[in-house]
This record gives sequence, structure tokens and C-alpha cells, in this order.
Amino acid sequence: MSGGGVCVLGAGVVGLGVALRLLRTGNTRVTIVAEKFSPHTTGDGAAGIWEPYALGDTRHEDILRWGKETFDWIEGLAQSEEAADCGAFHVQCFHVYRENVQEPIWRDIVHGFRRMTAKELQPYPDHNCGFTYTTLISEGRKYLQWLTNRCKALGATFIQRKINDLTELSSFDIVVNCSGLGSRELARDTSVQPIKGQIIMVEAPWIKDSRIFFDEGLCLLIGTDRVYVGGTKEVGNEDATPNPVQSARIWREMIQLVPSLAKGKRIGEWGGLRPGRQSIRLEAEESNNSISPQVIHNYGHGGAGLTLHWGCAAECLRLIYQTCSPQPKL
Repeated sequence: MSGGGVCVLGAGVVGLGVALRLLRTGNTRVTIVAEKFSPHTTGDGAAGIWEPYALGDTRHEDILRWGKETFDWIEGLAQSEEAADCGAFHVQCFHVYRENVQEPIWRDIVHGFRRMTAKELQPYPDHNCGFTYTTLISEGRKYLQWLTNRCKALGATFIQRKINDLTELSSFDIVVNCSGLGSRELARDTSVQPIKGQIIMVEAPWIKDSRIFFDEGLCLLIGTDRVYVGGTKEVGNEDATPNPVQSARIWREMIQLVPSLAKGKRIGEWGGLRPGRQSIRLEAEESNNSISPQVIHNYGHGGAGLTLHWGCAAECLRLIYQTCSPQPKL
């Protein structure tokens, strides 16, 4: 590839996934430009459970394709010597509902998906439906640092800089825009909006599984050395600061559902802004001879960046190769 190579704009999990997939091909220069790097991105605070969430009207076939590829990637890490460094491991998860609901579209990607028995539902009065399955965790605070280190080891250049217009990156052949909420300005996309999430981090080593209570909007997710208790889904809230009123509600309501958590030691709180959109935008911008470089957009992943990032990165590579002449070897 000639010129300045590829610029990945954004250093969250979506951007780092694209950068690492490019670097692993060994045939292009990759520069990662971002205002914030790990541990200061939204993904660093995520528990990192593999599960599609807050994806709007994104096509089911895209969710399944990108999700399956990401699941397989994380599972490979969980079974490798890299597991401890990247925070990847298997976990049993329970979804609990008050009324009967349809099975999710991704049931065949996770392992051992089945309906909960009446006995398994007994601890949750007034909840009459549930699913259980084995999924994966790629804990954000570890996984993003691991991705960063891998990109550095493979020769990526990191530049900390706020970009106000994509034309500032005209020295590159291709820009992959993974700027998340920044795409409101950079891509002039007014449909992008924040979805605030808030969690409490707790030391409770006796809790060994993850639980999601959809009717209450609550989750208890396992990390490597902590439990993540959440949460919120506040569309349009621009303030990532943890709200003490929300924290009190989350703690009170989760203890009612999981009384053993009451003895846990609260070790911190976190708030982050997920990049919401009516659907993920993953496409090459229509060519315009007056604009350089070629831009590929990859943003709007809602609460599923860690769930879809590796599959979305593969899609970006296909789009990149379509714009290059001659085409780089995969």
C-alpha cells in the first residue's frame, strides 16, 4: 500500500480491533489516532460479556455474522496462554424475566443454551421465565490494554490528538473512522447519541456466575477479580459521571434479587457513554475526488462493541482491500 497507509481513528475496542487485524496481515502501515487511549476509553470500564445489546435496528444477519466471528476469537484467547493478560474466560450466565419471552437470535452462538428450570427460578419470586448458557467475558480494562500492547508490538504508530475534521488526515491513504460518539461531528451524523451506562464494582468472590434481569434493567457480571453491578441505559444523557441516586437504586434493587451480594465490598463506581445509533454504520464513504483520503466508517455499536468488534474489523478489511489497487494479500 502506498502513501501514508491506514489511519484508524479511535482507540476504543472497535478501533483497536481494526488496527490489530490490519497489523496481523503484515502488509500495511497502521497509525492509530485518538484523543483518549486505554485506560481512559469507555470500553475500559465494561465488564465485557459477549452478548448483543443496544443495537437498534442493526440487521440480524449482521449481528450474527459479526458476533460469531468475535465469539470465536475471544474463545480462542480464553483457551490460550494469553487468557490472563487479556481477561478472557468462560462464564455461566442467567437471563431472568417476569413473563415468557422469545429466545434470542444469538442462542446458537453461545454454548449450552436452554430454558431455566422451575427450581432455578425459585430464588426470583414473580419471575417466570429464564435462560441459561455459557458465554465469554473479555474484561474491558484488561482486554483493551492487551489489544494496545499487541498493536504496539506489531509496529503501530500511536498519536494522541483531537481531530476536528477528517480532512486533517489527508496524508493517509485510508481512514477507518471508529470514533464512536465523535462521529456526530466528524461524520456529521446527527443520529449518533450517547447511551449512558453506570455500574458499581464489588469484591464478592463467592459469586461465580453472571445474571441479567431485563425487566428491572439490572445485571451482575463477573470479572477476573471483581463483580460488576449495573446498570442504566440512559439515552441522550451526556454526563458520564456516576449519579449517586442511580447507584443507590442499583444497589438496593440488586440486593433484593441477589441477597448474598449485600456482604460484598464496594470498591468503585464507573459511568460511560455508549455510542448509540439506529443501526451500526459499517461502510465505505462514497468516493469524492475532491476529498482525500478514502473513508470507511465503523461506528454506532451501542453496548456491543466488545461483542462485535472482531467481526466488524474483518468487514473493514474487506472494504479496505476493495479500495486498494493492486489489492493487498489477505
